[in-house]
Amino acid sequence: MAHKVYCPVCGIVHEKTACPSQRIAAGEPPYGYPDSSPMKESVKELTLAVRELALQIELLREELKRFMKEPGKNSTD
Repeated sequence: MAHKVYCPVCGIVHEKTACPSQRIAAGEPPYGYPDSSPMKESVKELTLAVRELALQIELLREELKRFMKEPGKNSTD
């Protein structure tokens, strides 16, 4: 019987120990790609870029909340 594992990254039950989404999220190439693949570095760079964008979005949300709380600043006059 095949070993089934739930993947929290993609939400699918797989018959392997880790699905491609988990491997990519961990900065590893999917199955079938060599470990020395340039994709590994690209995934790391993209992961860092996404984290940076998420932080910028969070900062913008906080700034918007502060802006909306200031009296007289949120009018359209």
